[in-house]
Amino acid sequence: MEAAASAAPEGCLAAALSSGRSFLLRHICSVGGNWCSCSTSSTMPIEIDQNRLTVGCLVFNDFELLDVAGPLEMLGVPLTQKKFQIFLVSEHAGLICSKQGVTVCADRSFADCPPLDILLVPGGLGSRAAVNDTTLLDWLKSFPAANPKPLTFLASVCTGSAILAKAGLLDGKRATTNRQAFPWVRSQSDQVSWVEDVRWVVDGNIITSAGVSAGMDMTLHLISLILGPADAKVVADFAEYDGQWTDPTA
Repeated sequence: MEAAASAAPEGCLAAALSSGRSFLLRHICSVGGNWCSCSTSSTMPIEIDQNRLTVGCLVFNDFELLDVAGPLEMLGVPLTQKKFQIFLVSEHAGLICSKQGVTVCADRSFADCPPLDILLVPGGLGSRAAVNDTTLLDWLKSFPAANPKPLTFLASVCTGSAILAKAGLLDGKRATTNRQAFPWVRSQSDQVSWVEDVRWVVDGNIITSAGVSAGMDMTLHLISLILGPADAKVVADFAEYDGQWTDPTA
């Protein structure tokens, strides 16, 4: 259950930065032994850049940190930052805590999510609750039709594919997921052609990856599909990442 908003305790980093800047905050606060959600009401509108592809990354309580941070790093290096504009999206704008204890700030809520070109869904332990979250599932089910433009890609990392499957967005599609969670993910839908022992799977405009670090390989492959392999190589080199983004079976 998401923690209720509270006043910033003395000594909290958010309190020090709350004067018009806390919408940029990515912080952990354990002052007094409690997680702080003091900046949840401090989100500010972000102007949409029509010259870049908009990427919305869903976040929910107990998401896997690298499922989000890895792909967004690849989409946010100097070259790709000129091409992609990234938003974090959750049911309510504000602070969301990962399974690793790092708190991120969702820029937009479901209600004010901007038009997206790419929607990315992470996994993690929180996906176990997410597959039963009717508000989240209803938003996902309605999003493709509600989005003002067709999605260029719908992507998931790790057990994020379980959430997409439960929402019916993978029906009739090939998809993959975290190797260690395959039985549980498969149980979320028998309408999906689940593919084992691969780093990622592309089926039309849907791309799903295996667990955690595989999300970076998937994202580099996505970049190669959109910008070309040469640019994807530049991104990988900048990140000093020697992954398996050219061969999903490696």
